[in-house]
Amino acid sequence: MSIKTKKYIVRIFSIILFFTAICMSFVMITYGYRDKLSHSAANIAGFYAEKKNSLDVVVLGTSSTFSEFIPMDAYLNYGFTSYNLCTNLMLEESMKYYVKELYKYQNPKLIVVDIAPFIYRHTSKSVEENAIRYNVDAMRLSLNRKNLIDEIVPDKKSRLSYYFDLLFYHENRAMDLQYIFWKKENIYKGYNNLPLGSGYRKEDYVTTDEIITPDETEKANLYALMDELKKHESEVLFIFDPIGNAEGMTEYIKRANGFEQIIRENGFDFLNMTVHKNEIGLDEYLDYSVDFMHYHIFSAKKITNYLSKYIVENYDIPDHRGEKRYSGWDELESEWLEKRVNEEDFIYNYFIKSRFKNPNNVYSYFLGMNSEYITGAIWIPDNNLVFEDHILSICGDVYNRIMEAQEGYVVLEDCPENCLRLLDEAGNEIDEESENIILKSISIYKETGEVLDIMVWTTKGQYHY
Repeated sequence: MSIKTKKYIVRIFSIILFFTAICMSFVMITYGYRDKLSHSAANIAGFYAEKKNSLDVVVLGTSSTFSEFIPMDAYLNYGFTSYNLCTNLMLEESMKYYVKELYKYQNPKLIVVDIAPFIYRHTSKSVEENAIRYNVDAMRLSLNRKNLIDEIVPDKKSRLSYYFDLLFYHENRAMDLQYIFWKKENIYKGYNNLPLGSGYRKEDYVTTDEIITPDETEKANLYALMDELKKHESEVLFIFDPIGNAEGMTEYIKRANGFEQIIRENGFDFLNMTVHKNEIGLDEYLDYSVDFMHYHIFSAKKITNYLSKYIVENYDIPDHRGEKRYSGWDELESEWLEKRVNEEDFIYNYFIKSRFKNPNNVYSYFLGMNSEYITGAIWIPDNNLVFEDHILSICGDVYNRIMEAQEGYVVLEDCPENCLRLLDEAGNEIDEESENIILKSISIYKETGEVLDIMVWTTKGQYHY
């Protein structure tokens, strides 16, 4: 080989290296400037950080999904590894692309697919741009991502800022160096604890076998997802979340029945957790978060336990606890348990710390809100429920009935009028109008003699202590 030829080869190789470096730098800058996309960025970047082919179960879904299943709890209690591959507002059209994406990095024994995006009609035509960004910009740059953009962004002129999202995010103040590879370990494994919201009146659960048949677009999206799943050897379990007894629930159950029929006809398993709410142990007062289809950590622990048990009893999923290859999961136990306590404390204390600083705030909030969760540590000395800066005083008859309750939730109906009074720390009436609050019922949960939760129903509304 002549010297001239060698120089030519070196020059070509140098040019290739130069453009490779430019491309890599562009990709890293793109990732670094991306928004956190609510929970989506941390969830998906964490998935990319998992060791290749190390997950037994991948859970695919949306915000209701990542708020109901806790992979670390599933591992500690049942021994299988899992991850929530979920974005906020996952779209029907996106799900097949996320199946393709997960198989680049993992070959799970089981894929759990939440049909929530289908139930709530999450399609590219029904959502705003931020939802499109949650789906698209949570992914790494790839041909698969480009194909997703082509499907859910119909306007070709608008696609450029999706293909190269640095054009959209370049005005962000600074790069986040933790995300420049779009790969950041996530001890939550895609789980997210959602702040406490409104509860719903405790009612006997009523289900229905009626069906609402999916429309043609929904069917097309579902068949596309099932076709992609059939290309792989993993077992598949479709699930429907245990939704609350809120207005509109019946329609969602009927829609779930319609999707279940098609899914089963195509040879897939289906678990409708709404019909198992009592077995799961969910309570309408306490266990729903932002709305009737999202969850906080206490309800997520219940759902995780139920779903994990169902998985190990129905699928050949190994227990890796103590195995050398999975020692990293074992080593996370103490850190996760500490974080879980912090998440529980957040749910219990968030509202009390932010809203109740003095009796006046307590009074205006107590009378002014129709339905709200308020949580905190309480106890019952004498006939009073002591709650930070105020006291909820109840008459002796109701107090005695509460103390006689042995366990579980106790609803005391038709309480005497004027048996509930709002007092300050000194025991004085905060306002004479508090005498007009008529107590209708109280629901108490007691554990080892300590009162943990109290739900009060009055003529002024619903209040949770």
